Amino acid sequence: MDDVFTLLLMNAIHYYENPEPLCDFLWRISFVKHIALGIDPTATRVSPGSANFLKMTAIAEDTTRDLPYHPGSLPPGYNLPDGSQFKYIREMFAESIGNRDWPCYKLEVMYNGKIHHFLVGKPCFLARGLAGRGTCGYVALDIANDRLVWLKDTWRTSYLFADREGDILQPLNEAGIDNIPTLVSHGDVPHQVTIASNWTNSQGLASAHSPRRPAWFSQSSHALDSMPTPNARKRKREGEEDGA
Repeated sequence: MDDVFTLLLMNAIHYYENPEPLCDFLWRISFVKHIALGIDPTATRVSPGSANFLKMTAIAEDTTRDLPYHPGSLPPGYNLPDGSQFKYIREMFAESIGNRDWPCYKLEVMYNGKIHHFLVGKPCFLARGLAGRGTCGYVALDIANDRLVWLKDTWRTSYLFADREGDILQPLNEAGIDNIPTLVSHGDVPHQVTIASNWTNSQGLASAHSPRRPAWFSQSSHALDSMPTPNARKRKREGEEDGA
């Protein structure tokens, strides 16, 4: 059993000679709801030819808003045109939806009482292997304003003392700290919390977590603006005048 950082093993059985345990497991798991199986309830499949898929294709092929610069090569004092985007970001998005073997999805992120919708294709980054938080990174289309953003989807530790990544970025944005990603939205995926650590503790198995420091994991997503913030500046030092 694999449950984000937790692997539970049982005694090996010969399921060919003794198929009853395997059949019993498959029979029982067939009654489990999709959410309990870890299927994201906020993800909706985008079918080829649908309105959302055509929107994704149109944005991927629209070269009229391309900037000929990379973020680090913008001329001093350059004002970003409204609705502009970096060419390489659009090309990454086009590549992510061009793989017909990988489905596209519409994802929901609840933020400040409002649901934000994003369209994604194949992840540009996908963490593999048992160890890790299952992090996926997408160039996503923000449906609200047809802009491309970076969307990070990952499992996070739900320790009482651990803040969510979006909760850390938001005050930094509000303070005008330079070179900090611009937060668009962030939130936890509902009904996606692991319980393996609770099970191991109840069985008296070794655990690296104190009972007063819960060790469950929640799935979290947050979207970051792919364009630099033109008004971003370092936080004013104490005693420094505005405009200095």
